[in-house]
Amino acid sequence: MAKWSVSLSTTSPLLDGQHEALFGCVEELTSAASEGRTLLTFHAVLQLRSYIEDHFSTEEAMMLSHGFPGRAEHVLEHRRFSARLSELMEENIRRDNSKEMIEFLERWLWDHIARRDQEYVPYLQRAEGKEAVPGPAQPVTGNGARQRDEGQDSRPDS
Repeated sequence: MAKWSVSLSTTSPLLDGQHEALFGCVEELTSAASEGRTLLTFHAVLQLRSYIEDHFSTEEAMMLSHGFPGRAEHVLEHRRFSARLSELMEENIRRDNSKEMIEFLERWLWDHIARRDQEYVPYLQRAEGKEAVPGPAQPVTGNGARQRDEGQDSRPDS
């Protein structure tokens, strides 16, 4: 079972607390599902979805207020997650897909926090005066001068 750890820290006590609580919600869901408690499982999923929506709102507001340039892409990833969770919840009405839902939640939360959320950490740290924010890539031209790269991010979309 995936659990929050300090290696996932964003340096924001608020966001870290929310992330830890999200893993706690998944743990409650896992417990209810493993005991075959259908109503409690459904309640745990509804609680998790509500908490996730609140967390996404908080995180997205912080990205905006700290000038994180990857915010639009990050928000889109949140919307994709929410859509997939809604699909899994609807499917759960027709058949028990708790195991699939839990695996999705654990994998997505861990990967998203460990990889995507870490991208905005320098912007949070800058606000706290801890570290400078990295600038955009500036390739060196043939004459040794730096030029700003206005191209799109080349990382694969996840």
